[in-house]
Amino acid sequence: MTRLIVFALGVLFCSGLNAEEVTLADGVYSQTQVSKGEQIYKNHCLTCHNKKYFGPVLKAWDGQTLDVFFMTMATTMPEANPGMLYDDEYSDVLAYILSLNRYPAGDDPLTADTTRLSSIRISR
Repeated sequence: MTRLIVFALGVLFCSGLNAEEVTLADGVYSQTQVSKGEQIYKNHCLTCHNKKYFGPVLKAWDGQTLDVFFMTMATTMPEANPGMLYDDEYSDVLAYILSLNRYPAGDDPLTADTTRLSSIRISR
């Protein structure tokens, strides 16, 4: 009987985790962020990364969660001065990158909240 209860609790716990996980197709950024992100991208990213660069990059990250991608971007870019942007600026740039790759916008802005980002799965 105890094993059955433990098994049932495990199923409920795992089901709850999966229910909260979303993918990029679920609209994880706001359209307002895109125009902000585009300007930041032009000022800090475009010299090294053209707009077509991120399609293959996101494909390579398929299956990973967005927190890892965000932290990698925020701690290594721009190459000449990694981490120079504010977290919300990195979020805006990421929203712009997602829009370039035709992921839909949603109602809520993408933030640097690692708990939220870790629930978003990159999928192509």
